[in-house]
Amino acid sequence: MKIFLPHFNLIEFRFMNFKNLVFSLLFPCFLEAGGMVWKIKEAPIYIAGTLHLLKSTDFPLPPEYEEAYQATQQIYFETDLETLKKPESLAAIARSSLLPNGQNLETILSKKTVEDLKKAAVAAKIPWESISKMKPWMAATMILMHDLKKKGFEPEKGVEHYFLDRALQDRKSRGGLEIFKDHLKAMNAFDSLAIESTEQFSKEFNKTTDQLQLIINAWKSGDTVSLEKLTIEEIKATSPDLLVALLVDRNYRWVPTIKKLILLKKPTLILVGSGHLIGKENLIELLQGESLSLERLTTAPKPQAQPQP
Repeated sequence: MKIFLPHFNLIEFRFMNFKNLVFSLLFPCFLEAGGMVWKIKEAPIYIAGTLHLLKSTDFPLPPEYEEAYQATQQIYFETDLETLKKPESLAAIARSSLLPNGQNLETILSKKTVEDLKKAAVAAKIPWESISKMKPWMAATMILMHDLKKKGFEPEKGVEHYFLDRALQDRKSRGGLEIFKDHLKAMNAFDSLAIESTEQFSKEFNKTTDQLQLIINAWKSGDTVSLEKLTIEEIKATSPDLLVALLVDRNYRWVPTIKKLILLKKPTLILVGSGHLIGKENLIELLQGESLSLERLTTAPKPQAQPQP
């Protein structure tokens, strides 16, 4: 069960099995030697891979991120995170997470799966009534996030929110590669996931924290091979259509926006889920196909002190 978190930071979720659902939400979405940051040689633009969920102990970030932040005047995210937080956006996300009228989890899932979900909800202290009308992937997400939060993982400590807070404090301009409508459309791709896959929930739930830590460790060290095996390869094998909707299609849509930013020549840091920077037709590969030269930051200056998120 892979998790790409709300923004897909709020919900980029796959539901082949519980472990995959968790990690597609977190990594919609990695490298080879510390950090995951590239610089476009033709312009003062940096592209960095993120994780949407971290602990306080995961800071400071790899030094390449601080180098890129200090060298830029504006920050671009997958979508405008400030728009994502608006009441009307949150309401739209909430509506999209609900089952059609007349349906609930008990009418569409097996009795055993419902029992497992109820047990997990009780453990997370989530009233069953508050999630019973949600789509299966969203209900599982809610339960999972409560569990991960108890263990110290939080979206507020993800890379995007960390740099959003700093950009606001430093009065750097902010933007998004896609509008909220397109972001919501991509999130709704999870609707295509097989309901039967929720039956893996109880089997995989307790393994989530260990798997998540493996991904964080690989991201910190820039171990692209391990990260791809933990995320992209499994999605590709079990749900290729979802992989296209969440990563590939969006990568193609973002290229024209990035090319416009290049023409403006304003120093910019672009932050996207790390899954967008690995695998076939990743964002780096597509930009290189546009005759752009990208170099990965592998030698960073001495790490500077960073404020805790």
